Amino acid sequence: MVGYLAPDRGPDRGERVVATPAAGRRRGPGARDVSGILVTGGTGYLGSLALEALVRAGGPAAGQRPGTLVSLDRRPPEAPIEGVTYVTADLRATDLPTLLAEHEADAVVHLAAIIDPPPGMDEATLHDIEVGGTRQVLEACLAVGVDHLTVTSSGAAYGYSPRNRERPLKETDPVPGHPRFAYSRHKAEVEALLAEARRSSPQLGQLVLRPGTILGEHTDNLITKLFTGRVVLGLSDTDVPFVFVHDRDVAEVIARGVTERVTGVLNLAGDGVLTLREIAAIEARPYLPIPPALLKGVLRLLRPTGLVRSGPEQVDFLRYRPVLDNARLRAAFPGLPRLTTAGCYAHFREAHRG
Repeated sequence: MVGYLAPDRGPDRGERVVATPAAGRRRGPGARDVSGILVTGGTGYLGSLALEALVRAGGPAAGQRPGTLVSLDRRPPEAPIEGVTYVTADLRATDLPTLLAEHEADAVVHLAAIIDPPPGMDEATLHDIEVGGTRQVLEACLAVGVDHLTVTSSGAAYGYSPRNRERPLKETDPVPGHPRFAYSRHKAEVEALLAEARRSSPQLGQLVLRPGTILGEHTDNLITKLFTGRVVLGLSDTDVPFVFVHDRDVAEVIARGVTERVTGVLNLAGDGVLTLREIAAIEARPYLPIPPALLKGVLRLLRPTGLVRSGPEQVDFLRYRPVLDNARLRAAFPGLPRLTTAGCYAHFREAHRG
């Protein structure tokens, strides 16, 4: 039987309960009847994969259950998925309660986020999208009686500090974010909102996902550029460990989490780690470890010139990488993740070499 994680009692108390599903909340091999599912950020990288996984899982788009599968995103889909209703609009300007009611949605998957802000986007706008958008989704879910909400947080919510070197981080560890790294800080704020909602509105089941670095055949971002340059830059006082999770494993967790009504907080990471030094060896590229103080000074000088987008806070991003414990993930979703950290990187590398 698939284990269900009961709602946490807050991010810092360390309580964990594994419970079986409530009576009448499963159908067939683990799925539950679903009236409708709204996916925010549905035309994005992860959103598209999640919608495909929901279709494969036999959700509304497969015609096996009543209701609809709805994508909400400010961008239209590049390759529409059959059976999905697409709403092209900015979440912040959308009457979410009305949209949820129109489609009889009783589950929401909130994936809308900005991982790599475009040049010129100020932090107030970024905060409004990340934190304000999540607050808007929460309020809409409670207003219309949605009973399940999935939110992608991030391993970045744990922050980047020396304690990350002590051991793999568990879901019961604090999520303080990083005071000078906006993405990390916003994820910590989002988690605080969600934790308060779990306490005040337990009728809304939550599945909060904290993925490590997501890799897939089409992944191309600032992080993957660390691995694919002519020289792999590292730090002199650490080998810079990464934990990877395959994008399709993340999508599968989302789809099963919705249809099986899994609740709780889960790290998403493959088994094992790969360090930047090991990645350099795999790529047969030179590895250049730089003293952290020197790199901070260089970034501090160059950032005002516009020659680099990263500031000195990015050094902590490399220096204190959070390594995520995945025992709870494996207990909740037997068979997932399918790929280890090394397997994720091998798949990514093969796709990009092709």
